[in-house]
Amino acid sequence: MSAPTMSTDQMLAALRVRALRVCSLSLEINVRGIAQAFVDVYGHTHSMYADLRPADTVFPENGEPRPEIANLNLRFYAYDFHDHEEQQEDMQEQADAADQYIAYLELLLAKGQPVTVADVGSEAA
Repeated sequence: MSAPTMSTDQMLAALRVRALRVCSLSLEINVRGIAQAFVDVYGHTHSMYADLRPADTVFPENGEPRPEIANLNLRFYAYDFHDHEEQQEDMQEQADAADQYIAYLELLLAKGQPVTVADVGSEAA
């Protein structure tokens, strides 16, 4: 017997739940000064981008790269040129990435210590 499949609407709803969790955790991380957590929601493309930077990150005016700890891209639509199985695989990959990002945010909150540029190291700078 094969595993039950979800409809496209159910898969997208599950992604939206994860997106709300990312927003909530990001807000808490910012309030506690643990890191700089950003969440951008793009209504015109039905997508979301979240990234996490050290608490002491400086945003230079000249556009120099800034250290990034982690990031997440989510799309709240299914490619209509994919069959249902491909859509489900794509949505599962996004859900897995969101779950990993959420787990990392929860870990940072549990530790409760600010993440600094020095903690990230010279590789990200």
